[in-house]
Amino acid sequence: MFILINSKLSLVFGSLIGAFLLVYGTAIINRMLVGDYYLNGGLLDLNYAYLSLLCAVPFVLGSVVKLNITSKNRLIFIITAGLLFAVLFTTVHWAFVYYGVEVAADVLFRTLLVLPISALLVVFAVYIGFNMEGDFGRESDVV
Repeated sequence: MFILINSKLSLVFGSLIGAFLLVYGTAIINRMLVGDYYLNGGLLDLNYAYLSLLCAVPFVLGSVVKLNITSKNRLIFIITAGLLFAVLFTTVHWAFVYYGVEVAADVLFRTLLVLPISALLVVFAVYIGFNMEGDFGRESDVV
């Protein structure tokens, strides 16, 4: 069972599903709490799907690219980066909806650019944290 969860293909699909759940989940929660969506078309707006796919790219790359992280800890690496990005994304998405940011073409372009870059920076920061001195990112010899 652990081998199935730990495979790269399952991490890729998990990253994609997680990104879609994050983006659409925060949109639904914002609709319930604030009463509005960030994008004017609601959940049917295709830009939510674009945002999900673009935010998933760093996590997919973190799952597929050969890193100095053991295969056991790769799942922990993706989950840690995903949770940190979820906190960031949820806060930013809520602020956009709460403060009523106008969704013009330039604002949408910046959103579709900045949030995936933030995801990439979070994945990179967690990767650096896993490669710091210590055994958080590597298997320990001590049992």
